[in-house]
Amino acid sequence: MGSISKSGKTSREERERIIKLKHRYENRVTVARFGKESLDAGDYGSALKKFIDYLSIIAEVKKVRDIYDIRVEHFDPKKEITEMLMISHLYFEMARMYDAVPKFHDEAKKCLDQFISFTANQPYQVVNSERWFVSILKSPFLKNLKSFATPINRYMFNLRSVT
Repeated sequence: MGSISKSGKTSREERERIIKLKHRYENRVTVARFGKESLDAGDYGSALKKFIDYLSIIAEVKKVRDIYDIRVEHFDPKKEITEMLMISHLYFEMARMYDAVPKFHDEAKKCLDQFISFTANQPYQVVNSERWFVSILKSPFLKNLKSFATPINRYMFNLRSVT
């Protein structure tokens, strides 16, 4: 009888976890919007936290270990193109913020890699390319330009191989 009680508690906890995740998923866009508002206000720490919260929700829904394990293959491009575009933008903004602090350059690289995987060969590729290149050209804030150059070169190679 003890195992039935334990099993009942486990299933109740699982139901509660699913309900909480559903609520978080329903509010994910609001979380991202608050992150963008923080970014626009210059509150980079809050922006980063909100972007990570958003990506953590996606990771949990897609049943992956962490935010860097989210893959394009986890999405239906016909139904979730907007979500994929949002994810690519958030990874790009996170890369820019992480780049500003030398000890986070590895995180910036991970974000850039994710940005590229969520941009290359996607319908919104041109929009993201323009955003990325204009941002890099106008941004004197890039501390680790070499870190950005490698993904740029790989991305450009992907563009040439597609056309």
